[in-house]
Amino acid sequence: IRTKNPRELAVISDLQQQGYEVLKRGWPDLLAFKDGHLLCVEVKREQRRSTLKMGLNRHQRRMRQILSQVLDYEIRYVP
Repeated sequence: IRTKNPRELAVISDLQQQGYEVLKRGWPDLLAFKDGHLLCVEVKREQRRSTLKMGLNRHQRRMRQILSQVLDYEIRYVP
């Protein structure tokens, strides 16, 4: 994880020692909230869509994998 903030590095190190996977990159473009429901939305260009990777970089794919376990996560392809 890249950060120059020593306080963040200390917290990251502590969390990792506790067995947590700490993510700083790959967050979705939008978080939408309605009636107690949180939706994560990643917005991608339609023509860049790849069936295997869905246009996501490795950080976004890992974030999607994690967030999809506990939240609704959509990828919206727009022209």
